[in-house]
This record gives sequence, structure tokens and C-alpha cells, in this order.
Amino acid sequence: MTEMNLNGEFELYLLDGSERTEIMRVKVPCNLEIELLKKEGVDVHAENNVYSAQKFEGNDYLFRKVFRAEACAEAYFEFERVDIYAEYYLNGVKIGESDNALIEHKIPAGKALKDGENVLEVVLHSARNYAYREEFEPNHWACLPENFETLYMRKPAHSSGWDIMPRTMLGGIVGNVTLVYPDEVYFNDVYLGQKYADKNRVELHFFYDYHAPADSYGKYRVKISMKCGDSVHEEIFNDDFKANTHFVSFDNPVLWYPNGVGKQNLYDVTVSVLEGDVIKAEKRFRYGIRSIRLDRTQIGGENGKFDFIINGHKVKLTGANWIPLSVFHSEDDALLEQTVKSAAEIGCNVLRVWGGGVYEKDRFYELCDEYGILVWQDFMLSCHVYPQDKRFSEMMEKEAISVIKRLHNHCSIALYCGGNEMDWSWRYADIDPNKDVLTRKLFPEVILRFDPYREYIACTPEYTPGFIKEYGIGFIHSMDEVVSSRTYLPDDHFWWHRRDFREVEKAKHNFISESGFSSAPNKENIVKYLGEDFAPVSMDNPLWKSRCFATEGSFTSGTELLFGEVPYDTDEFILATQVYQGEAYKKYIEFARLNDKCGGMIIWVLKDSWFEYGSGVIDAAGGKKLACKYMKAAQSPVQIMIDDDGEVFLANNTTEKYDCEYQLKNDADEVVSEGRVEATPFSLQRIGKVKNAGIGVISRLIYGEGAAKKTVYNHKILCGFPCDRKKYTEFIRKAGILD
Repeated sequence: MTEMNLNGEFELYLLDGSERTEIMRVKVPCNLEIELLKKEGVDVHAENNVYSAQKFEGNDYLFRKVFRAEACAEAYFEFERVDIYAEYYLNGVKIGESDNALIEHKIPAGKALKDGENVLEVVLHSARNYAYREEFEPNHWACLPENFETLYMRKPAHSSGWDIMPRTMLGGIVGNVTLVYPDEVYFNDVYLGQKYADKNRVELHFFYDYHAPADSYGKYRVKISMKCGDSVHEEIFNDDFKANTHFVSFDNPVLWYPNGVGKQNLYDVTVSVLEGDVIKAEKRFRYGIRSIRLDRTQIGGENGKFDFIINGHKVKLTGANWIPLSVFHSEDDALLEQTVKSAAEIGCNVLRVWGGGVYEKDRFYELCDEYGILVWQDFMLSCHVYPQDKRFSEMMEKEAISVIKRLHNHCSIALYCGGNEMDWSWRYADIDPNKDVLTRKLFPEVILRFDPYREYIACTPEYTPGFIKEYGIGFIHSMDEVVSSRTYLPDDHFWWHRRDFREVEKAKHNFISESGFSSAPNKENIVKYLGEDFAPVSMDNPLWKSRCFATEGSFTSGTELLFGEVPYDTDEFILATQVYQGEAYKKYIEFARLNDKCGGMIIWVLKDSWFEYGSGVIDAAGGKKLACKYMKAAQSPVQIMIDDDGEVFLANNTTEKYDCEYQLKNDADEVVSEGRVEATPFSLQRIGKVKNAGIGVISRLIYGEGAAKKTVYNHKILCGFPCDRKKYTEFIRKAGILD
């Protein structure tokens, strides 16, 4: 296979019927909001300029590129992401169209591709205008009025405006563009599924399907090779036909474990089509052998479960929700590597890819495989009652097949989820969400066809038939009754804490896959986006109009809770918001780790997509907030944790046994407890209780041997709220939170 990268300079035209007016030259991938405002000398990221881009929403645009190539009837263009309604022309001949911004599109070049100079044109139609062609139905419902127009659109749900992101409807050619010359023989699909896996034996479901001329029957063999260190397995299959399924097994595989739990052993896999000893086609990828089972009940609470069993062990999952790295998806690649690395460094063993964004690119999942970060993969549906008609179902089936075939060999995929919070909307309308044909019928059927061993849940949170039978359909409108009606959901989005993160102690859920607390971004990045005169950091400041997302409802409620005051000085206010966020996330993660009935905690979110007062522990510019340090301490695989009553626990979320040495000091640097203790694998044990701690306790834990010896710190506030801000600041400085 030969590929020609067509990224780079394109001519951009405004279309008005048959008339075209050249505007400028742009570099693809690109978002039209960025480029069109740049033409006017305006930075879309700065101040509130993003709103100015809405004036372009009713226009159609044309991207044009001249390139040289060789004629080939089998060649095709691969468009990674085009947002959204596009027609494709090559040398004046229409060669295809697309209507999904979330998946890649292969557009055949055919006989239109010539030797020498060629002209590629992509017409991008107004998404807003397209929406006016749709006929909607009474059972369609959007959680925000401005989202209704996008119910039939397969573009990121946040595009029409979300509580955490501004409206960005223009789109563009936001992914890579490649001209592909395929070989005579190439793979359509290769799949390795795990029937069974433990340290003694693995049984794999091996499927392949390759493209070859019809007269090649009986001509080729298929070989699979797998190698990870000293573990090696090879088999050759003398199949006459181009596709087949085999069950491959071998002894003593090396297993893959999540981050912090064990090693991330990955096999180098090569699947080849051979003619004699000549390789006619080849596919290479890295593959982790592990077993993952979701052990859950339909009703939560004391007798409920939502536990991930990995290689036979119940593993606590803690991590963050992953939303798009930017509201402008042509920018997503820039911070990808560093952001996933940061997630691993602060101890995350799970990331949930949120259903209001995009399916991430291959490199994201490769990095998760390498770092040991499990992926909870939503399908890209969020918060609405989506169309149930045949046409929309066919669009979703095509999308799901494309996504699953691309992802199904990644060991990091823990489960597929039908989407984000749609069941809430169904219940709000007093309709049983188990009637949703997309999440209850279509997705499970596609998964059965293309990734049959993977776990699936219909929605997060999910209102299962058992839950509906017990608690009914209706979504009560009083907030107190809303909370009460959801008390026994096994997995929930715990958004009812708002102003006091200690409310998590009342949660009876067995897993929390969303809960967030907001803080100000880092000051140097605020200056970058808003200028030196950005103060005050306030919802009342017009400069923060498009930056005003606060989980708690205001920018000040968190500091009022923690300190009983709001600092007047801007630098001190930013610091106060960030330590409040850090304490909240640490509390939530430790609540999950100390609670045997809670299988995990996924905070909202890892990184903000838009520069704002937001819930990310990394701001939109890539700056790490202080909450990263709090999370790193709370997510250390082996760690001392102290509950609100001063009870001291030692947690070990690993496969190893450790001899540990610990010491606890109060805020006066007095030792209040110390000792040695053994931490057995996957254990939680009480090791004491502290009193007379002052503001709180700082713990030091040493575990491991030789070069693998580690020292980790943690802290716990025990003085109650509000606490003295200056004393607290000095306390966390001693704890290593502040440099």
C-alpha cells in the first residue's frame, strides 16, 4: 500500500449558488471558525471572539487543492474527519459524499484520477441549513433548546453549544487527507478476541478477511505471529478462501494489567498473507492479553455491584472523563500525547471517552494500551432522545461498525457504552428508556457481530428493566425527589453535591462515572487568552462571558465552603479555587477506594476543551492545575488514606505484596503514628486512628525494594470546614502540594 499525504495548503472559496469567491488559503486540517476570523485579524480563542464566528453559519464553502499523482482505478481518498455535509469532486467529476463527522470516509478516486496534475474539491454545506431540511417527530427531545437542530446530525453533540463549550457549528476538514494506492492483496479486517485468558492459558478468537482477486482461491496461506519477551506463538493456516475464523491457544501467556496494578505486557502481532514465502499482505499491531468482566446488578446499594474483574481480581478503577482536547477538532492532535501521559503520571487507570465529543484517533488508544489506561468508550450520543426511525438507525449502524472494527484489537477497551445520559431524557419524558432501539438493540447486535467478547452497558447511567420495575419510569421534577429516585442506580453521575463535596459520603451508588468540581485556570494561561486585565475572575465580568462554567453554580462557593471567605487578591483567589478542586477530587477518589461497595470513581474531567473556569485538572492550554498533585496522591496504587473520623487505612490496588513503612505527622511536625505493616495484593486494612491532628495529618509511606522502592505522601484535613486559609496553605506546602 502506498499513501500520499494531501494535508497542507488548500484554496478556500465562499459558494453562492454556482458562483465562487476565493477567500484565502488555509492549511488542512483546519476549522473554519479559526480561519475565517483569522482573515479578519481576530483570534477565535481570545476574549469572547468565538461568538463572532456564528455569522458564517449559513454559508457553503469549497476547499480546492491541486496535486500531482499517477492514475489508478483502485485508488481512493481517505478523509479522517470531515465536518459534516460534504461532496467530493476530482477533476470536475463527483466521486462521493459524506454526512458523518465522527468517522473516516473512503472516497474512490476511480477513473477520474489522472496521470499528472489533478484537482480535488470538497464542498462543505452549511450544517444549520441542512437541519431545516429535516422533518422532526414528537418523540425527539434535546436537553438544551439549541441542541434540537443537531438530533439528526452525526457531528459532535457539543457543536451546537454545551454547558462547558461554546457553539462551534462551522466544522471543516478537521482531519488528515490521504490518497491511498492499495496493493492487490490487503486486509479488510483482522480480529483477535479473547475467549479465555489467565496466567496459565489463553484461547483467542482469530478472524481475518482479506481482499484478493477471485482467481486466487487456494493460492495463499495466512500466518499469525505473536511475541512478548520470551512468550512466542506462531501458526500457519492453509485456508483456500480469503476469510476464516480459527481458535488459537497457547500456554503461559504474559498478561496485561492496568496502570499501577501490574505490568503492561504487549504482544507484537503480525498477521501475513503468504504466497509461498512471499508476503502479499501484512498487518501489524500490539496486543494485550487480559480478561475483563463487569460484575454488576440492576439495582445498586448495599446489595448492588458494579465491579471490574480484571485477570480474576476485583480492581478499583479511578481516573477521569476524557472530553475532546479542543472544541476545534483540527487542534486535537497537538496535546494528545502529553495529555494521555499526564493521565498515567497522576495515577489514572481508566479514562471514559464521553459521548458528547468524538471517537478519538488510533494514537489515543495505542497510548492507553501502552500506559495501561482502561477506556470506557461511549458511543457518540449524549443527553437527548434521538431519532428512532430506520434512516437514523442505518446511519448509527454504519458508524458503530466503523468504530468497532477500528478499535476491537485494543486491550485498553474495557467496555462500550450506548451513550451519555440519554436514559435521563427518556425518563424525563415518562417513557421507558429500554424502548430505545439504538442502545438496547442496534449497538448490542453490532458488538455481537464485530467484537463479541467485549462488555457493554446501554447508557450511563442506565435504567435497566430491573430498576424500572422496582422504581418506575417517571423522572420527578423536584430536585429532592430526583435525587431520591436515583439513589439506587448502580452507576450514576453524582451531580447533586454541588456546593459541598462531603455529600459523596451519602452516595449509595456502586460506581460513579461522573462528578466534577471547577477551578480557575493557571494565571499565565489566563493572561494568554484574556490579557493582563482579566480580573476579576467572576461571572459578572463580561470578559468571562464564554468562560463561565462552574459545577457549583458560582466561582466562589467552593472557597466559601473550604475557607469561609473569598480572597480579594486575584492570585490568592486562583490558588484557593484550585486547592478546593484538589481537595474535592481527592475526597471522591479516596471515598471510592475506602468503600468496598464502590467499584470506582471517574472524575469530571481530565482536561478542559475550552479555556474556562472549568472542571478539568488540566486547563485548555495544557497547564496542570494543583488538582493533579492531589489526584496523584489519592491514586497511588499503594497508599495511606484517612477517613473523616481519623481512621487510618492502607490500600494496595496491585498484584504484589509489599512490606511497608509509614509515618504520620500533624501540622506541627509531630509524629502521631508510625510503624511497619504488610500490604497484601488487592487489600484494604485499618492500621490505626489519629487524634489531636490540628489542621490535619501528612502521611509518608515507603514500599518496595531496591530500585523499585517508592516513597509516597498524602494528607488529610481533620479540622473541619471552614479552616484557616493561611494555616491550610502552609499545611499543604509541607505536604508537597505547593512548591
